[in-house]
Amino acid sequence: MRFILIFFFLFSSLYAVEIEWADDYRSALKTAKKEHKDVMFMFSKESCQICEDLREKVFTDEDFVNYINKNYISLEIDIEYDSRRGYKVYSTPTFYFVTPPKKVIGHIVVERGDIKNFITNVKAVK
Repeated sequence: MRFILIFFFLFSSLYAVEIEWADDYRSALKTAKKEHKDVMFMFSKESCQICEDLREKVFTDEDFVNYINKNYISLEIDIEYDSRRGYKVYSTPTFYFVTPPKKVIGHIVVERGDIKNFITNVKAVK
């Protein structure tokens, strides 16, 4: 029985659903245009605890991840190492939702108490 549980855990972890993050800014926009999707930019930094909370509590939710992958090309941009690309980012995490020609269709700044509402706020963008 123990072997079966270990096997199930390992097998299920291999197929965990994850957000498909693009490699860079240009490819995110190019892929979004090609696939007729919008882009979700997550501006973060390494020391951002709320970013980590999102990764652990929201980006592991299978329904949410499937929604994001179906509707968006996603890119995480670390503001300490990469340009903000002209977007106004005063705190992290900050999310911008844009069409491939870079028209902003949504903007969310997540604060400590907003994690529970984040999924609802993202779905309200569409």
